[in-house]
Amino acid sequence: MSSQCCKTKEITEEKKPINWPMFATVISGIGTVVGFLLSYGGVTENITNKLFLMAIIVGGIFVVKEAFEGIAKKKFLNMNS
Repeated sequence: MSSQCCKTKEITEEKKPINWPMFATVISGIGTVVGFLLSYGGVTENITNKLFLMAIIVGGIFVVKEAFEGIAKKKFLNMNS
């Protein structure tokens, strides 16, 4: 009997690439919820406003990118592309 018949194959899982738009959406949502909760927790407005601003910027990065690409390629804004 050969030694190859009993060897098990190593199963390697392929890493899936990170879905950056979804990641940005989740981070934006977390920032919004944390900012909302902190605003009722007595934290200063300065900190909560920075959290909300971070959420807006992170959540809008890919939207703005697509808008500029639409303007450059198609000469108009396309919300569905």
